[in-house]
Amino acid sequence: MSEPERESMEVDVLFVGAGPANLASAYHLVKQVEAHNEKAEAEGRPGIEPPVILVIEKAAGLGDHQLSGAVINPVAIQELMPDFVEQGFPTEYVANDSQFIFFTRGPSIKSPICPPMFQKNGYHVASLSNVTKWLGEKCEELGVEIYPGFAAAQILTESDRVVGIRTGDMGVDKDGNPKPTFQPGMDIFAKVTVLGEGVRGTLSKQLIDLFDLHGPNEQSYKTGIKEIWRVKPEKHQPGRVIHGSLFPDAFKQMDGMWLYDMKDNLVSFGYVTSLTTEDPHNDPHLNAQKFKTIPFMRDLLEGGELIRYGAKCVPMGGLYSQPKLYCNGALLVGDAAGMLNPMKLAGVHMAIKTGMLAAETIVDALARDDFSAKTLGDYTERYKNSWAYAEHMEARNWEGSIDVSPLFL
Repeated sequence: MSEPERESMEVDVLFVGAGPANLASAYHLVKQVEAHNEKAEAEGRPGIEPPVILVIEKAAGLGDHQLSGAVINPVAIQELMPDFVEQGFPTEYVANDSQFIFFTRGPSIKSPICPPMFQKNGYHVASLSNVTKWLGEKCEELGVEIYPGFAAAQILTESDRVVGIRTGDMGVDKDGNPKPTFQPGMDIFAKVTVLGEGVRGTLSKQLIDLFDLHGPNEQSYKTGIKEIWRVKPEKHQPGRVIHGSLFPDAFKQMDGMWLYDMKDNLVSFGYVTSLTTEDPHNDPHLNAQKFKTIPFMRDLLEGGELIRYGAKCVPMGGLYSQPKLYCNGALLVGDAAGMLNPMKLAGVHMAIKTGMLAAETIVDALARDDFSAKTLGDYTERYKNSWAYAEHMEARNWEGSIDVSPLFL
């Protein structure tokens, strides 16, 4: 079958995925170009032509693929936007009661001291869907184009360079053959393409394999099952953030849970199951449902109403599983780059920070008109000199150190 004729467009910077990493990166890029040009004008140097920036998102609307609820370390958003509170960041509560609980099939034992990795006091509880929508609005105010409903399907390359992406064909049957409603995807060409698709994104996997960007260790994963419940008002405790594990079961593969309160008597409950277990009957969904049968959860949810339900895969390998972050014409950010901190089970602040570091690198590339790995490689240097890298260094052996299953099986 001959290749169909495709529409195409050209931009300067293309962001694939409208999550916190890419939206923060697009916002920061505009601001950094403005700052660069102000400095250049003051010094009598030519500035950078404001780049054409495009963000594409496979969901029909911004935030549609973001599971509601998150407990966000504000360190990154504070750097991105110092007045983020005044600008309307959708905080629901600020955490002030971090707890760690040892759960059993009977009684639950609250630890007198919350372990440092689960200390969330001062973190902002927010709906990640709302955060994404809010960041999108801030980007659009600066002139960033955002196209929801565009699913990227293929990396476009020339020789050893990424030159853009191709969106998916529509109107094909299960075998990939065109139907009467066939509409070919379009080609979007860019000087630099930033992949922030989240965990195991379609293009991220292609890029990592195509240019052999694999990290020293294989990535490991867990599945987080999340439920939003509306509980009785007397059981709602704003500011509470709980982490815990079911003992002794947790020692088999170090699964765990979280729970925190949101507005309107809502609580976010989640249960994380390792996908590296050797148990052939391992079932993340079933594990989450079984956990809800312990007395603590039964009491909390009794008389409540399940509002939303979802699941998300999370990268748990940490520093030594992160891929090379760049190649000619492309960068990886956020969970696409394995940036979740496995020890703290926190990734939003890492996503925002890596997006900012990518944006700062792109400004240099625009100034030099050089989008090769030689210039884009500065992204890695910025990362290694940041608090994000220091945080990952602290947690570098976490995933390996908790593999204690032979002791308890």
